[in-house]
Amino acid sequence: MESFISYHRILSFASLVEKSLIAFFQIYSRPVYWAPVLLGTGIGLYFSFNREPSLWLCCTTICILAGAFLLLRHHFLGRYFFAGLFLVSLGISVSSIRTTLKKTPLLTEEISPHWIEGTISKIEDLPTHQRLTLENVFLKYPEKRTLPAVRISLRGRLKVNESILPGDRLRLKAALMPPSGPIAPGTYDFRRRAYFEGLSGVGYGLSPVRKISTPPSSFFIIIKKRLDLWRHKITQKLRFSLGTPTGEIAAALITGDRSGITTDIRDNFANAGTAHLLAISGLHLSVIAGLFFLIIRTVLALIPALSLRFPIKKWAAGMALIGTAGYLLLCGAPLSAQRAFFMSSLVLVAIMIDRTALTLRNVCLAAFIILLFLPESLILPSFQLSFAAVLALVAVYETLRQREKIHHKDRGPLKRFSLYFLSVAGTTFIATAATTPYIVQTFHKLTLHSIPANLMAVPWTSFVLIPMLILYLGLMPFNGGSLLETPLNFVIQTLLEISQSVAKWPGAVVLSPPTSRTALLMLTFGGLWLCLVRKNLRLLGLIPASIALVIWFFMSPVPDLFISGDLRVIAMRSENGNVYLPSRRSGRFARESFQSLSASSHSITLPSPKKYMPADIQYLEEGSYLFKGSLKVTVTNDVSLQLENKEGAILLDEKVARDNKGTLIWIQGNKLKVKSLKDTLGSRPWSPPE
Repeated sequence: MESFISYHRILSFASLVEKSLIAFFQIYSRPVYWAPVLLGTGIGLYFSFNREPSLWLCCTTICILAGAFLLLRHHFLGRYFFAGLFLVSLGISVSSIRTTLKKTPLLTEEISPHWIEGTISKIEDLPTHQRLTLENVFLKYPEKRTLPAVRISLRGRLKVNESILPGDRLRLKAALMPPSGPIAPGTYDFRRRAYFEGLSGVGYGLSPVRKISTPPSSFFIIIKKRLDLWRHKITQKLRFSLGTPTGEIAAALITGDRSGITTDIRDNFANAGTAHLLAISGLHLSVIAGLFFLIIRTVLALIPALSLRFPIKKWAAGMALIGTAGYLLLCGAPLSAQRAFFMSSLVLVAIMIDRTALTLRNVCLAAFIILLFLPESLILPSFQLSFAAVLALVAVYETLRQREKIHHKDRGPLKRFSLYFLSVAGTTFIATAATTPYIVQTFHKLTLHSIPANLMAVPWTSFVLIPMLILYLGLMPFNGGSLLETPLNFVIQTLLEISQSVAKWPGAVVLSPPTSRTALLMLTFGGLWLCLVRKNLRLLGLIPASIALVIWFFMSPVPDLFISGDLRVIAMRSENGNVYLPSRRSGRFARESFQSLSASSHSITLPSPKKYMPADIQYLEEGSYLFKGSLKVTVTNDVSLQLENKEGAILLDEKVARDNKGTLIWIQGNKLKVKSLKDTLGSRPWSPPE
């Protein structure tokens, strides 16, 4: 009897859940909205694994779940349950397939100076040196093999001249090194990104380059070489005609080459919250698509024989799609531009088939397809920032569109201008609020004046700078671009002054510690719920978002000690935020990374052991310090390490620190909380060698 009652309760609970889900999907949301969320969940799980999952097991799981879905397709609860599991499993599987297909051979050890051969795909003129990206690189040492691509830095007299162009085959002596992995848990993993970009190693040149003859290439390789050459020539033309730094900004907006932009200008744009203007993304592609559409439709409307007989709006959308695709090829088709092109294509195709262009369905479809074919996009900041902004804007746009009752034609010029100003301000505020958590998590800083900066910079870039650059590009083959050089310099200088001025405002940048993965996931889920759920039920998304913010600001202590894997950097953070390094053999990148992790607003100092130390880092004797009043840190001249408490108990020694490959330590009374890089890296195709 008791078992019958329990079974009856289970059936009642299942029926209640089914009715709730039916009401949820029929009234408050749609299943298609959550498909990319579930797919992304599977991709996120894949990249969180410490070991590579079995591809055969993943495929078998997909087949089983697909079969269960087909068997229960007429049962509402079973259908959605197995569909969700299928999408999560699909995310894991496509990530595993993508990793298997890449098979990028990453270097595992440094290759001493040796002659290499490669074909130039990109030439970047950085402020301090020149950087070449070589493809189909042939090595003879330590054994004969071919690498997909390497990146070589050239300095001084070794820089290539104007006679060396993309597509040329070169031979030079260079030293190659493996792509560097993260230096501590939670820091940037260049090695993983290099794996998916097909970059086997980095290095520096040691001899002048020699151009060698190239064998006949296939049709697609010839087209790629022509595009690389065309892009390089346009970049050089912009830099030569407009000068520095305006030519560098123009090249960044047209060809996507940001290598010549100085560090000061980059910092100004970043601190002002306008760094997104320098990277070709959704803003640029949407402006380009809109310009093509507007110009072509206006020209066709001036021809009565066409405008009265044919659907010129659809023709304009189709031609704008072709023009936007050409711009994508011109800028080198970076990943962020590919995503933006796909979103713009959905809008233009929707116009061609008489559908609403900007909808949540289109955004979710774009995210699903991108994650399906490029699953590594999920862990890139560009994907997180672009889709967070687009999703929030479209969700707000759909809500306001449903409530709007007054049409634009019923408003006067003053009301239209006020509406435009409020729209730009609201758009900037929404995009800033949606992207702030990911900016803080990635760059460990928050720009407080991004809204007024974007209110000035975004319209200036969208309606003045980019149209002038497109016109300049169109006049370039006819030698008519010189007429626009002076106005272009003025427009770009104005953009530079906006970023520079806002970056100097008091409190422009506030450093913030990174939060835990749990808090970021809760904040992401809360944001998705607010955007994808309709009516008052969407307000429930504020609950996980609020909990995540509490964890972020009040339950995310910053690390007190950092120890690099090679023991070259042993950094201690004092209570006033300064970072001190007892060891003078230290790396700048590792020091700056720890400063970002510790969210210190002070500059890094390198005090001598004999000089004044703060109260919580007391100098004891040669090579020994008393840290936080309870932990003794001993660093010898040969860079060995030992941590012990007041009683003399060894808490961490040199051997363990080296095995950890990178260690973050939190002081909790007389104990240590240790988080090592060894535990987070695992054994993946892109993991550094043991």
